[in-house]
Amino acid sequence: MSARRSSAALLLGALIASAGALGQGANPFGISAFSATMVMTMPGGRSLSTKIYVLAGKVRTDLPGGGAGGGYSLVLSQAQEAYMVMAGHCMMMPFKSTRPNPFTMKGSVKTEQLGSDTVDGHPTTIVELTLRDAAGHTTKMKAWRATDLQQFPLRVEIPTSNGTVREEFHDLSLTPPAADLFERPSNCMSMPSFGAPH
Repeated sequence: MSARRSSAALLLGALIASAGALGQGANPFGISAFSATMVMTMPGGRSLSTKIYVLAGKVRTDLPGGGAGGGYSLVLSQAQEAYMVMAGHCMMMPFKSTRPNPFTMKGSVKTEQLGSDTVDGHPTTIVELTLRDAAGHTTKMKAWRATDLQQFPLRVEIPTSNGTVREEFHDLSLTPPAADLFERPSNCMSMPSFGAPH
C-alpha cells in the first residue's frame, strides 16, 4: 500500500471512529441533531474536511474522493453497525467505538471554565471537560462552546497518546437533517469488526 493510500486509510478510520463516538451514549452538550462541515486535524498536521450529519445516534459523513456515486460512511450506533458506500459498492462492519468524544460518553462530566474566545465570528466559552467512564477511566478535552449556538462546541481538542486531535465545525445547522440520509444501504458485503482504540 502506498504512503498516500495508507494516510488516506488512517484518516478514514479516524473519521469513522469519530462518527461512531458522536452517535453513542450520553451527551454533555445536549445536542442530538445537526449538520456541519467538520475539519479534523490529526497529530502531525494531516487534515480532512467532510460534511457530517447527526440525528439521534446516527452519523453520516461524506467520504473524500467519493466521486459521482456520492461516497459516504454511515454509523448506526444503537445497532453497532458501520457502513461505507463508494462507487456503487457497500461494506458493512460491526462497530463499537471506545474513542472519547465530547458529544458523548457514558459516565460523569466535570466542566471547568478556562476563558472566552471568538471562533468563526461566534463568541465562545472555552471549557475543559473531564470525562469519567463507568470503569473510572478519565479523559480531558478542551472545547470552544458557541454562546449564540446553543453552546455547540465549534472547536474541540482531544489529547491522544500520539498528540492532539482537533475537530472544528463550520457552516453549522442545528435543524435536524432529513431522516432518509440515515437509511441502511442495500446489497452490502459483510466485513470484519471495526473499532477505535482509546
